[in-house]
Amino acid sequence: RDCKNFKFVRGDIRSKALVGYLLREERIDTVINLAASTHVDNSYVRSIAFTENNVVGTHTLLEAARETGGQVRLFIQASTDEVRESEDSRIMSPNNPYACTKAAAEFICRAYSTTFGMPIITTRGCNIYGPGCHPEKLIPKTCILLGRGQPAYIHGDGQQRRNYIYVSDCARAFDFILHYGTPGQVYKIGASESRSVVDTVRDLANLFGFAHLPEDQYMRFCPGRQFNDDRDTAIDASKLMALGWAPLVSWDEGLRRCKDWYTEDNIRRWGSGYLERLEMAHPGPDRRLSVESL
Repeated sequence: RDCKNFKFVRGDIRSKALVGYLLREERIDTVINLAASTHVDNSYVRSIAFTENNVVGTHTLLEAARETGGQVRLFIQASTDEVRESEDSRIMSPNNPYACTKAAAEFICRAYSTTFGMPIITTRGCNIYGPGCHPEKLIPKTCILLGRGQPAYIHGDGQQRRNYIYVSDCARAFDFILHYGTPGQVYKIGASESRSVVDTVRDLANLFGFAHLPEDQYMRFCPGRQFNDDRDTAIDASKLMALGWAPLVSWDEGLRRCKDWYTEDNIRRWGSGYLERLEMAHPGPDRRLSVESL
């Protein structure tokens, strides 16, 4: 925000009139679409909103960019590693409503690339974590509960494996892709190792000084999601690393920064009403939030 060329406009990416106006007025030549409804749990109960934002929103951005007549020289679409069955799979196989909307958006991007020749790069990222991450996610929610001396929730048996990337490393990845990436390519953003949910909570419990306690004092097992994706989520980021990128923040350091940030003063921004819902195993979406505020 300290940059002279920074301008924040609050709006809806589904408004082609607004998006088109901003592209022309600001003479924008590069679009990075990071806007999305996220969090798999929320997609089970608000799936249509996910389609509206992730599919219709992406389509609107693409069409507005096309109508500039070549002014937009690069369009980067942020997708997810969940669109494929495994690292080796060449077939789209999303298993939840959120991932399905991201896969659909990728297909629309493909159409605009092949039909209209639009220069598009797709990224497929994993779970981003770090200070400021919404408390509905595993790591911040666990930090808040453990920080209050309460046990963290484990869905199912906790053996589901997840891949994580620290927020600043993810931002650097987009910077490398923006400056050195090749249109038409898919770049995967993540770490080579994946971790189970239960091991992630154990690592955080160790930082909070609970490792010497019986696990049932800092872990609370509860029924899993309607569907838990049990596939291994290790990511091959070799194509991205060939551009010169590499993660700089270790897992232990990233967790330590999260532990230090999720204090009562910092989490107050989400309001007491929402924070009370963290004590629920499956709180569902905060229905006070409008689409514009997500």
